Amino acid sequence: MENHKPHDTIKEKSIFDIIARKIELLPEAERNLLEHGSTYIGLNAALCGLIANSLFRCVLHVTKARIAASLPMAVLPFLTKGNTLTYWIKISKPIFRKMLFPILLQTMFAAYLGSRQYKVLIKALQLPEPGLEIH
Repeated sequence: MENHKPHDTIKEKSIFDIIARKIELLPEAERNLLEHGSTYIGLNAALCGLIANSLFRCVLHVTKARIAASLPMAVLPFLTKGNTLTYWIKISKPIFRKMLFPILLQTMFAAYLGSRQYKVLIKALQLPEPGLEIH
């Protein structure tokens, strides 16, 4: 029985190298968008998480142990079987209403950044292979 792993690995590595070389030909702003775009989305999501945590802490009247208090808020609804609906209606639904704008902002920002990254990647893939002469 033949094992095709070495050939596939070499082929995948050469494709990756070609894409990396083409990305290096892009202008610096577009290259930064590809390299750091997911970091921007992650930081925006972390900010939305901090806002949601703050709102939950206000609703639950938690004043101490900021880090320790956030863990039960993430796990509590899933541990109680019959209280999930009550938890959603009394606590989560009002918080979700207050968080609607940041959630929509995060969604629009991620969609915009994803579409920009897609356009830049397509642009990079359409560039000619560096080092090859076209006749």
